[in-house]
Amino acid sequence: MRRFRMLMLVVLAGVLPLAQGCRTLGRGSRGETVLIEVENNVPLPTAFTVYAFSDAGSRRLVGSLSPGRPGTLRLTSGTLAGRYRFSAVRQLGSAITSPPIAVQGGETLTWNLRDNVIRVAR
Repeated sequence: MRRFRMLMLVVLAGVLPLAQGCRTLGRGSRGETVLIEVENNVPLPTAFTVYAFSDAGSRRLVGSLSPGRPGTLRLTSGTLAGRYRFSAVRQLGSAITSPPIAVQGGETLTWNLRDNVIRVAR
């Protein structure tokens, strides 16, 4: 009987923290997402790294694009609202920075790099 109680205490001590971790992971994955469909159509096929800049000044890595290929990138955060600028940085050369755009979670943006036009896809 005593061994059984000790075994149960050890099992509970190991299982309870795991259960709490699973609950936390489920909560942490909830957030708002904005999809950015990037038309990588610059004249010379180029790879880009894309960053998002909020009005508050924070910079976040959004993702990378292969040379000459379009891509869909995700900007995810607990709360997404406000104005953002996006910057596509070339490894060799200047960056292309979008005009500011108001963003809310759940939206899909389309950004044409050649014309540097960004819009909310409806």
